[in-house]
Amino acid sequence: NGQPSINPRVDIVRPNVRWSKQLFVDPNAPNTDRIVFSFMPQVKIEEKIRTYASQSYEGPRISGSVFSASYSNPPPVSPANIVLGKGETWIGNLPKIFTTEPFFSSSMVGASVKFPASLMNGRTPSVNASNLKPGDTLTYETSIHSVVNSTTARLNDEYEFFTEQTVSSDVSKGGGLPIYQVVQQLNAPTSFDLSAMQITQSLPPTLTATENSESFSVATFKSFRPVAGDVHRIVTKIKSHGTIDNFKVVGDQILEASELLVDTGSTTFQERWGVLDDPGKVNSYWEVTPYEGALAPSMSRDADTIMDALLVSSSGTINGAPYYIVTNKDKVEIDRDGIYTLRSRVYLKRTPDSTITSGYDPVSVKVFLSGSGVVGNSSDPDPELGLFIGAIESSQSKDSQYLNEYKFQGTFSTDAKIIYKVEAAAAFFLAESSLKSETVSGFTPEQFQLVSLIPTNQNDDMLDFKFELYNPDNVKAEIDLNYQSVDFTGGNLFINNALLSGQMGIGENMAAAGFMMAGDKSAYLRTVGPDYPGFNAAIAASGSGAGILLYSGSIGDTLYQGTGDNYSGVGMELVADSSSFFKFRSDTSELEVRAKKFFVGDDTTQFISGALGNIE
Repeated sequence: NGQPSINPRVDIVRPNVRWSKQLFVDPNAPNTDRIVFSFMPQVKIEEKIRTYASQSYEGPRISGSVFSASYSNPPPVSPANIVLGKGETWIGNLPKIFTTEPFFSSSMVGASVKFPASLMNGRTPSVNASNLKPGDTLTYETSIHSVVNSTTARLNDEYEFFTEQTVSSDVSKGGGLPIYQVVQQLNAPTSFDLSAMQITQSLPPTLTATENSESFSVATFKSFRPVAGDVHRIVTKIKSHGTIDNFKVVGDQILEASELLVDTGSTTFQERWGVLDDPGKVNSYWEVTPYEGALAPSMSRDADTIMDALLVSSSGTINGAPYYIVTNKDKVEIDRDGIYTLRSRVYLKRTPDSTITSGYDPVSVKVFLSGSGVVGNSSDPDPELGLFIGAIESSQSKDSQYLNEYKFQGTFSTDAKIIYKVEAAAAFFLAESSLKSETVSGFTPEQFQLVSLIPTNQNDDMLDFKFELYNPDNVKAEIDLNYQSVDFTGGNLFINNALLSGQMGIGENMAAAGFMMAGDKSAYLRTVGPDYPGFNAAIAASGSGAGILLYSGSIGDTLYQGTGDNYSGVGMELVADSSSFFKFRSDTSELEVRAKKFFVGDDTTQFISGALGNIE
């Protein structure tokens, strides 16, 4: 700036601009920079044992039914308070179908829907079928995207078809003979009346618990903040600790923000607290507590207003001081400085209190984060409940529905709960509750979980884990995430409809005493450690040859060749010594029992017994 020196404490420094360039940024373009971390993320690895459930179908796997439904596809509107995350789409503008009676369930998502043109009524706007484009049809076929409630479902595709019309030029304007031209038009009706609907869906199987158990790793990642690059994919590898084995791949997953309001102890490890498809989940995942004289509300599952929703119904006065708090029973891990997005669908009903003639309090739902170390701001409402996240407030006398999204930042690394403080509402519906680490296109979610099936090569094994990180161009990060000596119990070995053509030992190890089961020399079961030597050798060994043999088929020529025993047919031997044994052979029709004491029969009716040289 023409000065020999600059004192930054006094002088205003204006940089010399030599050149400038306009840069264009595409926020949706993949972030393909090299993955770099300034500090390593936190990873917690836990083993979860899951009982394997076999699937069976009592009837057909595909079900078809006919019902009547109407269609509506109004002009699209933009969401007022929703910011779409990475890979998300706004579903509020999808077309819907409606039934007059409860029909839909959450299991119908993905079902095929067909409205035959010949059975369709009251199409708006109407169309002349003779004007259809050749090859097109007025029949409407699509599939169910999601279920709103028992009488409403969203569809994946709009009802569209092409018509065509022949038009000609106006010869009165000059130019000689008219020119004819076929013009096609895309039609998208906004509605049609109650019409016959054919719906086809895959029926869920019946699950039956087995004795088979499987081992899974649940890896929870927190503070996952690369300073450069976007982690698009993670490969999970394991090996037994202390061995020279190579790492083996057990998981290869595209990275997405995980739902945090889940039951990791469930069969899938991902049962959502906020989707109550089973009435039994209500009291397992949620609880409600009344305050300031409010009567204890009831909790139930609802499908008529919002599918798979939590319904909290209160009684008594709904105005003034009384309120109740709804919260999730189990806690969720919150990371310090992590950015989170809480979403839910809320429906509020007001039933006026007959004792109040005017001045109703607004229906209010305040949302808080509560946990150890979580402190509310003194300027926010009810700071004693925790960190204030957001609120819903309505002075309408009629029912109100809201789709809510709140963003907040964790102030401490802690286990926390979501609290809903409900005031002046006779009924509070909570559905589609979701808590995720914030995701932005081109950036990595800061908190997520990866679940991998772990093969059991050895029970009670110490495993080393390695996580390889890849960007959208499949370029691997220079640094892997390594975690050693994680104790895994492992699953069991479940055998069903198998053939044993060799040998299998039963016991602590092959050298210890136990049983040998085999199918290599016909089929037999015998004691080993020491090995059962055959009948003749066992009774001559004065107890050292004691053992058991159960056989089917001829094993004497191979297993006990040269012992003088002839094992044919089927038989069983239980030998202690020459004075105490049980021997049965089918080929010689022989049963021989030697014992110092015996009893056969029923001591209340008839029996024969012997002991001390006496028989009775």
